Amino acid sequence: MKYPTSNQLKKEEKNLGEGKISVVYDRESDIMHVSLRTHVKSEVKEVEEGIYARYDVKTKQLVGFTIINFLKKFPEPKEIMIPIQQTI
Repeated sequence: MKYPTSNQLKKEEKNLGEGKISVVYDRESDIMHVSLRTHVKSEVKEVEEGIYARYDVKTKQLVGFTIINFLKKFPEPKEIMIPIQQTI
């Protein structure tokens, strides 16, 4: 799987239904993208080294996050706890 382009992620986010999330993992790059809301203009904040949260520009609500080096950080991802604020 190749690293998804921002257009691919935006297309996938537009298709999310109410109460659904999108999880895209790129094994080659070891990057995990999680989208919680449909496509919205967002700002990015690094919350921990290699973990980037995306927040809705208007509401400041969390809309997704990206984890670089996912399996290096979480070698056995059964349950993952990530300290990300719900709003900024």
